[in-house]
Amino acid sequence: MKNILIPTSLEADTVTAVQSAIKQAHGKNCAIILMLAKEADDAYSASALLRKTNAGLTDAQYEILQKCSLLTKVTDNCHLELHNQVGLSAPLVKNLITGMGIGLIVLSASYKAEQGKLHQYCCQLLLNSKSPILHLCKNAPEPDFTKALYLEDEK
Repeated sequence: MKNILIPTSLEADTVTAVQSAIKQAHGKNCAIILMLAKEADDAYSASALLRKTNAGLTDAQYEILQKCSLLTKVTDNCHLELHNQVGLSAPLVKNLITGMGIGLIVLSASYKAEQGKLHQYCCQLLLNSKSPILHLCKNAPEPDFTKALYLEDEK
């Protein structure tokens, strides 16, 4: 299995997304990459941009991240990576998917419902990509998928 990308804002259903990603790995070695997208601030220099970019997490987000980390530590085949992405564009997303070796994208319901322009744009770019996407619904009790429907656009 290639790597699995989960764009997230570290809401509660991120834990379910990580559980689903572990199940989709089918025992093969892979990296589960949590991508946190942030707006790019206007800055005149790299040092000013680094000072303005706040990489801090709230206590609730840190707790969700710890739960996800514990889930991947239990498995032998998956490990968790955190990717902070400042700003997005179509070529950047395409290169991220290619460069990270993404084989599956997991979109949670809370991330699709985000109101921020950057998150909506990120969802749009990921939906336009050619990678397979697993859409999670709200209040999914347990990530147990035995059947799936694959839809492909007609040419």
